[in-house]
Amino acid sequence: MVLTVMEQTIQCCIVGDGMVGKSSIIKSFIGQSTPGDYVATISDSYSGDASFIGVNYTVSISDCTGEHENNELRCSNYKDTDVFVVCYSVTDRESFDSVRTFWLPEIRKVAGKKPIILVATQTDSRGQTGEETISKFEGLELSDEIGAEHFTECSSVSRRGIPKVFEYSIQSVLKHKKSKSNIVKRLIRK
Repeated sequence: MVLTVMEQTIQCCIVGDGMVGKSSIIKSFIGQSTPGDYVATISDSYSGDASFIGVNYTVSISDCTGEHENNELRCSNYKDTDVFVVCYSVTDRESFDSVRTFWLPEIRKVAGKKPIILVATQTDSRGQTGEETISKFEGLELSDEIGAEHFTECSSVSRRGIPKVFEYSIQSVLKHKKSKSNIVKRLIRK
């Protein structure tokens, strides 16, 4: 017997302050090498493949600018997004605080209650600079505070945690769609 697996597409938008490693996460996920120098992103699109419990998915990713001023262009990507990956760097306290004060309010204002995956980036930098970094515990607390579906840490240098970012994204979208479907079914029965 031959089983055919239907391929589905998940629309993912990755946001966070500039220089936290958003583009590097994406490039690591799709198998491209990450650039050594920082290049600011205005808006780029990528596509990669992932599977979750035996089903193949295409993850269509919008890589949005991290500059707070360019919100009109960035927000135009939000409307068709299924899941948001919100990033901060473990070496940048300001990027961590921006999740709460800037990114979450912007996402909720434009896209409502779409699922959010909170991602701590650049974990390979912990302990290298001698500066205080943001702990995993702090990340978990922020994740609970903002109502993120999942929290994970990753490094695009070692690729540690990169597949988990997109596995969690797929899982969250499926959960969100199932929840919406159940609500509609209950309303129809009334």
